Amino acid sequence: MAGNQALKSDTASIDELLIGENHHRAGNLARAESIYRQVLASDPEHSEALRLLGLLAHQTGNLEQASNLLSRATKAQPDNIEAHFNLGVTYLDQGLPEKAVAALEAALALDPENFSCLVNFGNALIAAGQFEDAIEQSMRALKIDANCVEAHSNLSQALAKTGDLTGAMKASRRAILLRPEDGRLFNNLGIIEQAIGLLDNANRTYRRA
Repeated sequence: MAGNQALKSDTASIDELLIGENHHRAGNLARAESIYRQVLASDPEHSEALRLLGLLAHQTGNLEQASNLLSRATKAQPDNIEAHFNLGVTYLDQGLPEKAVAALEAALALDPENFSCLVNFGNALIAAGQFEDAIEQSMRALKIDANCVEAHSNLSQALAKTGDLTGAMKASRRAILLRPEDGRLFNNLGIIEQAIGLLDNANRTYRRA
């Protein structure tokens, strides 16, 4: 009887969270939060409820609350890859790159080929000043998707930081070819061209930013 009751409780929680997620996606954030908290009232360490509530907190700008909730989610269910990923992204937005690196490493330990994790791992490594590792992870991401603008941009930034300005310029130009409407990419390329000494090129590039 106890086992059947637990199964019914788990099923009910899943159903509630699905309803909450539907409200969340529809922008009914207050209703979604209420449902997530109802689930947590009966199971305070429900990993998925913690994760979803953490995502909602992040979405509404409560980054400290978000990272606390997401950290609890990873402790409640260490194999919840989405919780580790969401935690890493939240730490990045908090300006805590070392913590972001650790969280995204935990996610990649569960799924080494997870593309979103690899791209964001590159971001975190650059923010943490680990440029050689950022190059390696960006290259791994590009083996999965050679047309990922973010991975090319990460690679460009990391190569520039290690002094490979020619490689950085090549990666930056590739990113622009893939997303020519993004002025930030032109600005990044202009900085690299200026550092190389291609001043005329840099001036033309800045005008397109």
